Amino acid sequence: GTARGVAVGFSMGNKGYIGTGMYGSTNYFQDFWEWDQASDVWTQKANFIGAARGDAVGFSIGTKGYIGTGADPGNYYNDLWEWNKATNAWTQVANFGGSTRDCSVGFSIGTKGYIGTGEDAINNWEKDFWEYTPDSTSSINEPTLESLISISPNPFSSTAVIEIKDSGFRNKDFKMQMYNVNGEVVLQSQILTPKSLIERSGLPAGVYFIHLSSKDQSATKKIIIQ
Repeated sequence: GTARGVAVGFSMGNKGYIGTGMYGSTNYFQDFWEWDQASDVWTQKANFIGAARGDAVGFSIGTKGYIGTGADPGNYYNDLWEWNKATNAWTQVANFGGSTRDCSVGFSIGTKGYIGTGEDAINNWEKDFWEYTPDSTSSINEPTLESLISISPNPFSSTAVIEIKDSGFRNKDFKMQMYNVNGEVVLQSQILTPKSLIERSGLPAGVYFIHLSSKDQSATKKIIIQ
């Protein structure tokens, strides 16, 4: 898209998304773009159908993306909109529970979204914090990949087993990377079966992170070597 500031961004699996934002004091945007990590290509998706705005927040839950709050020259917003990756369509969902505002923060943990802080329409700085739970009709209700992965034993001393528990995720080609606390890749392999063995391979004791990724899912788990 065109150059801009105060846009929103979030990720789903190995794809990143950026939309809305502003340029100067009068140009506000509604376009929405997907970046594919594997091909390094941007693709325009359905425009955000809420009012064009800057300083909104964005987060994702499963295969749904959310954009809400924000402001334009004459309005502050507390609406929240859901983008469905499968249908490439936007739907308005329950409004943010706090006052209209911009410059908030937003993130997700598991199947919940969170928005807090920011500036309201009369320039008061807020510190309230809210949790959003998607409903069963307009939002995702399937388990996340992270909830379907187990590592046992954890902590471990010589070997551990990664298991992808649900049959819907089995027999996919997952890439496994292990990172140390400095973000360095210390081990990597392909995971082709529901259960795979991790070997210590001379690694020192400490905290590590296992990152699994496929074409359309990814998850990260903490693992400890004794």
